Amino acid sequence: RNLPLRVYPTPAALRAMLAPRDTLTHTGNAVSRERGDGIEFADVREFAAGDRVRHVNWRVSARRGTLHVNQHHPERNADVVIFLDTFVEIGTGTGTTLDLAIRGAASLAARYLTRRDRVGMLGFGGIIRWLRPGMGITQLYRLLDSLLDTRVVASYAWKGIDVIPTGTLPAKAMLLARTPLVDKRTVSALPDVRGRGIDVAVNELAPVPVAAARPDERQERAHPLRIRPRASPPARGRTRASPA
Repeated sequence: RNLPLRVYPTPAALRAMLAPRDTLTHTGNAVSRERGDGIEFADVREFAAGDRVRHVNWRVSARRGTLHVNQHHPERNADVVIFLDTFVEIGTGTGTTLDLAIRGAASLAARYLTRRDRVGMLGFGGIIRWLRPGMGITQLYRLLDSLLDTRVVASYAWKGIDVIPTGTLPAKAMLLARTPLVDKRTVSALPDVRGRGIDVAVNELAPVPVAAARPDERQERAHPLRIRPRASPPARGRTRASPA
């Protein structure tokens, strides 16, 4: 019998991972900015009624003459939504911008899920495809299956973030966008998402290295020197740039 065979991408090594700006109340590996029970040192303050003796900093207490306790940052989890730009695909074969975006998204999903974060996906293009944030190995395979089915569908209709289903972007989510920043609809949507209070990090997939040069000698020499105009920075808030 002819059975379908799905080959999942091998997770790539990541040099660094972005820390979420906002965290949830559930226990995870992300260090919260709040102070409470945890292992990450935050500060020292004077002893107050109800503090545990095991939190007393005896060196500081001896130096200042009064009891002082250590404060810590609790470990929490976060909502992470991976944003894929599926309006355009530049390049040929398996080295296109979409292929790079999918491979990177698979690695990001695997790493954040191992940190007990909730991970979701949003394919923003001619067809809007999404997977709400979830946890665990089952969610990982849901994400991988969605990534393998991601395709570029041509569309000339203008799309904004209003077409994104409610709940796809939770209030305290961190949006990790992988995009070549070529289509104006994506360039306009990301600042709009940031303006709604969502933490946005953009990983630009440079289109020039994967775009095929024209066969004539003049165009081939000019190909590495092409400069694409960049969009002006968003007026509301700031958008982070993520490591490759």
